[in-house]
Order: sequence, then structure tokens, then C-alpha cells
Amino acid sequence: MTLANKIVVLDAGRVELSLVEQLGNECLMYFNTSYTAEPEVIRTEGQTNIRAGDKRCIEFPADYCHLFDRDEKAYKRSVVGETKPSLVVTP
Repeated sequence: MTLANKIVVLDAGRVELSLVEQLGNECLMYFNTSYTAEPEVIRTEGQTNIRAGDKRCIEFPADYCHLFDRDEKAYKRSVVGETKPSLVVTP
């Protein structure tokens, strides 16, 4: 499933969705990582057959990501050009 906000949720993976809210015109999927104390949230358009407890692979295209260090300083982008690397979330 490719989302309007460019995040890709694949069929199988290691990230367990803790909550899936079907809100009619959109769906909110919550998952936890070791990076933050609060759950991360993905918003999709429409409805989905994904349920709480499902384990998925969540991919963020690097062109749409900004990475920060522990001091909240942004990392400089080092990949430019035709290649489109992605960041994959792991628990």
C-alpha cells in the first residue's frame, strides 16, 4: 500500500501495529519504535484491511525524510541523484 504522504506499508515485516483507527475518510495506524517514547502514526486515505497486531514493513522514501541527531541537529543529505534509497523502520 502506497500512501498519499509517500510512506509505503508492505505486507510483511517486523513492526507491529498497536492500534488501527478506521475513521471513514482516513485511517490512522499507530506503531512503536525504540527511537521515541510516543507511538508513531501513519495516516492513510480511505479504509484498509490492516488490523492492530499485524506486523508490517514500513518504508519512508529518503527524498521525503529529514534525519536529526540526538542534539536535534539535521544531518546533511549525502545521497543525490537518480537512486531513491528508502528508510525502513524496525522496532
